[in-house]
Amino acid sequence: MRSVLVVALVATIMPVSADAVVINFNEMTSSGGPAGQVRELSTTVMPEVLTAAGGPNLPGCGGGAALPCVSAMPPGTETGASVQLQVPKGVFPPPAGGVARAYLLDPDQKTISDIITLTVVQGPAAVNFDTVTLRFTSDGDPSGLGQVPAGFIASFTAIEDNKLDDLSSVFFTGPVDNAMQQRAYIESAPLPPPGRLPSGYTVQARSDVDEPDVIPEPAGIMVLTLGVLGITFARYWQS
Repeated sequence: MRSVLVVALVATIMPVSADAVVINFNEMTSSGGPAGQVRELSTTVMPEVLTAAGGPNLPGCGGGAALPCVSAMPPGTETGASVQLQVPKGVFPPPAGGVARAYLLDPDQKTISDIITLTVVQGPAAVNFDTVTLRFTSDGDPSGLGQVPAGFIASFTAIEDNKLDDLSSVFFTGPVDNAMQQRAYIESAPLPPPGRLPSGYTVQARSDVDEPDVIPEPAGIMVLTLGVLGITFARYWQS
């Protein structure tokens, strides 16, 4: 709490195993300021899609790439970062109500730190893929995302710990404030069981990893300035 050389290649593209798709959203926050007044300066969210944890990137779509593949992956700030995949038809069923969500909470287990939404667009008969979009939204200063309301099933959340937190089993559909109507994504019954993504797909998020960039206090700037002046004067005197 940002000249064009075109080369034509002919290559044999090997299929990518769907049991090794890892989608990561990495949120990096730069903060700084005088002591006691440190504030968030900027936030960048960099998504990545791997074929295994720490493995090579999942290929982009186009040029005969095998499914699944990445069709778009824009970075963002508090909003805007997303991953769009083309997957074999039927792997991701459309969520009830059009969208599934997963919540990452602050350590107080009430305040919403990040939300990942999942939507599915079924491809027409002429194509062999559906389009899955995962979008990352973070708590922006000063408004934030609020707290989870009464009536929310706590098992549909994960607690942030400045590591890559696995959200694959907490996606749900239905209203946020009505536990009677919340359902785990894919499964039709309420919890248990958890709302796991299709087998082999993992979604993780790393929230608010701080990259301190502390701005010196006025007193510190004065000391630094006097030091530079002292060195300059000493060199002049010696000459």
